[in-house]
Amino acid sequence: MGTLAAIVELAGSTDGAIALSDALAAALDLTPAPPWHTTRVTMTRIADALVTCCDAWGHIAADVATASRTEIGELAEGTAGGSSTMPHKVNPVRSVLIRRTALTAAPLGATLHAAAAMSVDERSDGAWHAEWATLRTLARRTVIAGAHCTELLSELRVHATRAAANLASAPDLDAEQRSMIELTGRPARPDYLGVTDRLVDAALERADRFLKDTE
Repeated sequence: MGTLAAIVELAGSTDGAIALSDALAAALDLTPAPPWHTTRVTMTRIADALVTCCDAWGHIAADVATASRTEIGELAEGTAGGSSTMPHKVNPVRSVLIRRTALTAAPLGATLHAAAAMSVDERSDGAWHAEWATLRTLARRTVIAGAHCTELLSELRVHATRAAANLASAPDLDAEQRSMIELTGRPARPDYLGVTDRLVDAALERADRFLKDTE
């Protein structure tokens, strides 16, 4: 199967087999490609893409979970979970679920890489069989985490007053700025945000281009 030997036999020639394979790919709206049975790059690339998404969403969830702690109180989930023993408690349930996926995604991806490294023959004994359940679990969790992250961000509440109070109470936040002033001899800028605005704009532009490309 991996060498298209059966198709060559049916078609009568190598060129005929390749033409038949390309025609089948076109009929299925796929890109013609060599046999993939012993090439697991496609599997690991899919896994890496899914893990990368989970990494990004996990980072967001970690920030929300941390900033929503009672002693910080700068962020809050729009629909948070309660507590049976502490009625006042508001649990960041979506952040927790997203973090669960982010923490388990990389090991699932590593399993697929290990399976690729241990692959032999066309249907590797064990490695080939380890791929499908692993990829299915990783894909399912990634889709669910993406949905949770969409809801998390669309309903996120930002407590700006609390954030400003925390900022004002933190000591020596301008220490680095004072060091730069001593080096340059110039007066201090009224803010010390660097190129934050440009970075935010660049991220939004990338997101806008991606959304337009997927329409």
